[in-house]
Amino acid sequence: MKNKTVGIYDRWLHTLGGGEQVAFAYAEVLNSFGYQVTLICHRQINTKEAEKKMNIDLSNITIRVIPSVPDFMLSYLSDEYDTFICNSIY
Repeated sequence: MKNKTVGIYDRWLHTLGGGEQVAFAYAEVLNSFGYQVTLICHRQINTKEAEKKMNIDLSNITIRVIPSVPDFMLSYLSDEYDTFICNSIY
């Protein structure tokens, strides 16, 4: 059986703030249930710093960096995943 895929979008993931802690928590829990999780953002993050600050293991979670465009132009992303979570507003 193919693992279900989850995309979690967070425009501000690179800030490693409180809202981003929620995105990392979603990713960690879904990954622990066997989902293939991708965190989607607009800037590369320092994974070692994120792991330390957010107390998370990102080794089984993909980070996908996409071009920064207005939110209304991102609807195509949801088509690529079985489940899509938008953890941001512009």
